[in-house]
Amino acid sequence: MNFKNLTQLLCLLMMYSSLTLTAQTSENLRTIIKIDNTNQAPSSNSIDVLKNHFAPSSKIEFVSKGLVEEKDLGQTHEKFASKYNNIPVEFGQYIVHKNDSKIYSVSGIQFSENTLSTIPTISSDAGLKEALNHVNAKKYLWEIENPDVFYQGYEKPKGELVILPAIPGVTDSPLLTFKYFVYSIEPMSVVYFYVNAHSGEIVFENSIICHSDVNASGNAYFQGSVSFQAEDVNGSNRLFNAVITSGGIHTVKAINGPSNTVDITSNTTVFTDDIGVQAHWAAEQTVDYFSNVHGRSSYDGNGTKITMVTNIPNYNNAYWTGTTAVFGIGDGTSYDNFASLDIVGHEIGHGVVGTSAGLIYSYESGALNESFADIFGECIEEYATGSNDWLLGEDTKI
Repeated sequence: MNFKNLTQLLCLLMMYSSLTLTAQTSENLRTIIKIDNTNQAPSSNSIDVLKNHFAPSSKIEFVSKGLVEEKDLGQTHEKFASKYNNIPVEFGQYIVHKNDSKIYSVSGIQFSENTLSTIPTISSDAGLKEALNHVNAKKYLWEIENPDVFYQGYEKPKGELVILPAIPGVTDSPLLTFKYFVYSIEPMSVVYFYVNAHSGEIVFENSIICHSDVNASGNAYFQGSVSFQAEDVNGSNRLFNAVITSGGIHTVKAINGPSNTVDITSNTTVFTDDIGVQAHWAAEQTVDYFSNVHGRSSYDGNGTKITMVTNIPNYNNAYWTGTTAVFGIGDGTSYDNFASLDIVGHEIGHGVVGTSAGLIYSYESGALNESFADIFGECIEEYATGSNDWLLGEDTKI
């Protein structure tokens, strides 16, 4: 194996000797099965055909949800929901396609589980607490006086017990979960959360706010002109990349302190906040590095969202909170903006170390934690620019 320079070799040795990293794969959740002419079943045998192809489990039940007719084609399409031990299977829609007298294809999700416990070990309130802690919103829709203006009949979620099926890249097997529809106003977010009904872990988030990533550009504080991904939300763009990792990279600007932040936005695809652009671009380079070099999705290998908080006033440092990287703007005398490429890589690198090596931040293990994050910062600088200087944070000094 050839290495361009010592940086690549040191990074590879450090990764394989100290950390356990995993790669993710993805594939389609739904399966379409075409039935050849010789094996087509009578159109009255819909449930038997579904059981035969999708659900050998004796605990699965199919419930008809209606029929769509295409008389000009001589076809009908019957939809079914599914239940496991009388609990709804999320995304468990099945469709039986029929011609005049025979079933010619079926579609749905494979479900062979037969031993899944359907008795939760945490309360619905405990699951909701986890979801709300994750959102950490300043205001939710149920807290305003006239919620019907936004969403008819919306109330504080109580949690619905559902089976979350195996989803590639999310969970390898079906799970019993509490489902919560959480609508927040500050920040604006409308998400279905699925919380493991045994462990309390947030397993999956399904956002129902439609958005699209756009190619954007701007002048990064240290790097100059750069390109990156932003998000188009109702015609206004913000520094959010929803493609690079499943949770996204969200870069925001602090107002007086890290607890009060606002989106960094632009009416065009050109952003003028040079510090925000610098942090956002550097985070993209960091996530790209871990994905392309080490096969790791986000800092934890699970595609979890990364929040970048910029512009902390009169603060000569940066830090990692476990899910969020926070960057000072410097005192303007000795230090400048701390969102340089290598420092961003260093802080997100702490997330990688924390979710893989699990080094306690104390004595020798704490020193290793810092040194690994330092090396990550320099690896990422070399990855993004083609060279590095083994000096961490040199750009921040005035």
